[in-house]
Amino acid sequence: MFVQTNNKELIYNEFKNFQITESYLDNIWDNTNIRIYLYLLNNIKNIIKERLFLNKSEWEFYISKLHFCKSLLKNLNIDESYKKILFNNLREEFKYFEI
Repeated sequence: MFVQTNNKELIYNEFKNFQITESYLDNIWDNTNIRIYLYLLNNIKNIIKERLFLNKSEWEFYISKLHFCKSLLKNLNIDESYKKILFNNLREEFKYFEI
């Protein structure tokens, strides 16, 4: 499933369990790197969700992409508390990938 470039719903979904003002999330959304991170992460989630099994090369490919997502996340210019939330979401969502 392809995500439109203006789909702010991705960032709202990442913080859905937390009390955060929409204006702050809108400001974070303006950061190009967060968009790259969320689009790539959403794409990986959708692909993996549709597949029952991954062969070894696919598994390694997605692990490398998740490591890339993690490095993007580390370098985001946002408050550390929000980074921690995103890291936690990443770990929970992909706990079987050892990232």
